[in-house]
Amino acid sequence: MDLLNQTLNNLDQGITVFDAKLRLIAFNDKVCELLELPRTVMKTGMHISELFMYNARQGEYGPGDTKKLVQEQVNMALRFEPRKFERVRPDEKILEIIEKPLSRGGIVTIYTDITRFREVKAKLRRSHDELEKKVDERTAELRKIPDQLRKLSITDPLTSLFNRRGFNEYLHQTLKRIKRNEQICGLIYMDLDNFKSVNDKYGHEIGDLILIEVSKRIKYCLRETDCIARFGGDEFVALLEPIKTKKEAKFIVNRIIDQLSKPIIRIDVSVKIGVSVGISYIHGNMDDMTEALRSADNDMYKNKRIKNAS
Repeated sequence: MDLLNQTLNNLDQGITVFDAKLRLIAFNDKVCELLELPRTVMKTGMHISELFMYNARQGEYGPGDTKKLVQEQVNMALRFEPRKFERVRPDEKILEIIEKPLSRGGIVTIYTDITRFREVKAKLRRSHDELEKKVDERTAELRKIPDQLRKLSITDPLTSLFNRRGFNEYLHQTLKRIKRNEQICGLIYMDLDNFKSVNDKYGHEIGDLILIEVSKRIKYCLRETDCIARFGGDEFVALLEPIKTKKEAKFIVNRIIDQLSKPIIRIDVSVKIGVSVGISYIHGNMDDMTEALRSADNDMYKNKRIKNAS
């Protein structure tokens, strides 16, 4: 027996051995440590219910009637069936408990402290979840890159309007719509007057602020269904979609001319620039927008020459 006790006490796991009558025949020091059992409680020959009663009073089996909890534990032990489960102790230690029936009756119970294992596993799980979250976020960012590059390729960086490429693509889609709906659209080509001299006099910073203000004023004159673009430099283009009459388009053109004839004040600088405007019309029987753009551009330069000659 001394050899058995010595062997049991060399184990890192707690051990109890009960016979067929559920009387304690062997145990080791580790089980007393894990279950915080005083040595006076553990006595060879004691019935398993005494161990269960002590444990129940210490809260080992959770809240509830002590006698009922003990009887439940005794009933399970009397089945002499193999079991493996985990128990969170009142001190929050986690024990893995394995019950193995003996061939001649009785039961061996092995207690293993797996608290550290569970903590490491939970930490690894959190690290995995955090890494997975970061991967998902990065993947989402990478998926946005093509859309962001696409937006950059069709947007004027200064005014956030369509650039020439973006506007031409928009025109292509518009042509499909007006053919399908049998509509008429107006195409306005605008070139600022005196902008170069203002830009040369006050510098690019003031010039950029003026272009931003111009884009806002033009948008103010347009409707929600209309589209505006900056073609570069001081050239702007607007699509009026749709219009019922040419008179409607000319009304919007006059609003733009009126707005851009007003002084623009930026950083204590007040300038007057004005705008030359040309207009053409798009019908559903057109197959290409190039001619419409060229026509509006030619009309704009014609009006600019007339203005400069007067």
